[in-house]
Amino acid sequence: MNNIWKGWIIDKSLEDISVLSKLKVIRSDTEENTEGNEKQIWELYTVEIEDKEIYKISKILEKIIKPEWYAHFTDGKVLLIIFYKKSFKIRLDKVGKERAFGISEFKAKLEDKKIWQSAFEYGTKEGKVDPRYFLKVE
Repeated sequence: MNNIWKGWIIDKSLEDISVLSKLKVIRSDTEENTEGNEKQIWELYTVEIEDKEIYKISKILEKIIKPEWYAHFTDGKVLLIIFYKKSFKIRLDKVGKERAFGISEFKAKLEDKKIWQSAFEYGTKEGKVDPRYFLKVE
């Protein structure tokens, strides 16, 4: 049996949304986010990818995801965070509860906490991701 990865991708995070047609979309939700006087509306796609395809899809996403965004996937044992030009794999002890807008809390294996720290630093500095919207990894 193939291992399945579940992931969450926001349409506005992509330079080219045609990649979504290559993925098995299992859910789509509209989310509104208001900061100050600015209101943004986007679609959050929950997708499934077979293990044999995850590397290829991650390399495509690294090229088309905008620098201030990220996408993330998990197979229940590993967290894959994809930024513009770079991805990080973090082995997990625990996966948080899935909510309407995905899973955002994870517990990394002790030996992978440095990888998480590198991912956070890359995402918030090189990637320009606002730390308030970053995943929570213990």
